[in-house]
Order: sequence, then C-alpha cells, then structure tokens
Amino acid sequence: MRLYLKALTIIALSSSNIIGQANIKNAIYLIDITSDYTVKNLSYISQFANNTYVNQPSFIDDRRILVSADEDRDGMTDIIEVNLNDKSYYKVTNTASISEFSPKLDLTKLNINCIVQEGTVQKMYSYPRTRDNVGKKVAELKQPGYFEWLNKDELVYFSVGTPGPNKLVIHNLVTSQEKVVGENIGRAFYKSNDIIYYSVSTNGTYKLVSYEIKTERTFILEELPSQDFIIDNLDFYATKGSGIYKRDNDKSSWNLIIDLKNQQINNLSRLTKKDNKIVVVNTL
Repeated sequence: MRLYLKALTIIALSSSNIIGQANIKNAIYLIDITSDYTVKNLSYISQFANNTYVNQPSFIDDRRILVSADEDRDGMTDIIEVNLNDKSYYKVTNTASISEFSPKLDLTKLNINCIVQEGTVQKMYSYPRTRDNVGKKVAELKQPGYFEWLNKDELVYFSVGTPGPNKLVIHNLVTSQEKVVGENIGRAFYKSNDIIYYSVSTNGTYKLVSYEIKTERTFILEELPSQDFIIDNLDFYATKGSGIYKRDNDKSSWNLIIDLKNQQINNLSRLTKKDNKIVVVNTL
C-alpha cells in the first residue's frame, strides 16, 4: 500500500533548501562498472520524472534505490523507489501539499528516513519499508536539509543557514542536545569509523574536512573536485563536470576514473555507489 500523509503547509526557507530547488530539471543515470572502473553499461533510469526534478539517490540494495522527485510536476517532491533492473518505480509517499526529501535507510535497514516539513518546522520521519503505516516522527531538527546516522542515538545533519551560514550539527535523539561542528558546509557528509568527513566552501572552492568525533578535532585536508562526494568502503569519490573522480588516499589527490562527456553528460552533481554500480545525477 502507498503511504498517504495528511496535507501540510509548505513554507520555502531559502534557495539552498531542496524545497526551493524543485523547479530544477535533472536526469539520473546508472553506470555498471568493472573493478578497474571501465564502464560496461550506461542507462537512463529516471523516465518516470523526465525533464523535471529528480535527485538525492541512495541505495536500498544492489537492485533498488530511493530518490526524491517531482513526478507529479506540482512543485512538490515525493519519495520514490526505483528498480534498477527493469526501471519500474513505486511511490513511497504520494502527497499533494508536502515535500519529502533526503531519503535513505536507517541503521536497521528496515525503515526509510526522510525530511518533511510541517508549518515552519522541518521534521525527520521514519516509514517502514513494509508500508503498513504512515510512519512516525524521529526528530525535530533546525531547518534540516540532509542527514547521516552516527549511531542509534545520534545523527549529524545539514542545517540550512537562514540567516547565517549553513551548519553541520550533531543531534542527540535522547537528550535533544545539539552541537555545531562546522559552518559554510557543502551538502555531502559521511561518517567513516569515528570521523565525519564534510566539505567547506572557501572562495568558490570546496575543501575536504575531517572531524574526529571522540577528540572533537577538525582538520582541513585538500581541495575537492566539488561539494558532491561519497565514501564507499573507505574509498572517496566525487563528481565535477562530466567526470567522476577517485581520491588517492596516499597522495591526498583526485584522479579522473570515468568521463561521460562523449555521452553529453556534462553537469554531474550527486552520486552514490554500491559494489559495481554507480548512480549519478546530471543537471539539465
């Protein structure tokens, strides 16, 4: 069954919030690769949201992903599950007056988490993958855009800076206490072991930054190709233009591993990876 949430009022916060970006047109592609990053197959997988907003892919497993998309073309986004094998899709949420965005599985892999907005308050919701109820609120966060679980009691999230800079905030679900650990951040951040990696905007470029959770120490590493990067099995990947780059962790440098310019895919942004599959977003 589909999840139908009650109608809620949407208030746009700023152009950097995903709600304010639902008029941007995107396309999502699946890249099947070999172990040496040779492209075996490239396929367009967002036919259900052709020439409209579709973004924020995250893997459920090696056959399915979640995305946020304006499939109804009404300026609002729903959470959609896409089958990578046959390109079929299923609307996890189907609401006329509320946007859901930033979908990903929780730590148990049994629930889908995302951000919704009610009045002037953004909330984090959890929906069972069985879709047998309308979900429940996980946390009330301060203007969240994106999030990452640290453990069952803590998460880190992107707080939209209106006013002020965008912030990286650790939120404790038990105590509701928050700690700001970074400012002027980009939209991608990941936890690897006991370190949070994120990007900081500096003079038109993005620097890779590490924050040690236990020691609370911050280190600026090197310049990123763009703010859109991921970590997969301790390997770092990022996009820029038509290219996908991989970090040489020994040299702290980035090498081009895939170039899609011959396919006229020249404006890559978000990406996600699982095993021999990479899913990328191209802005039209």
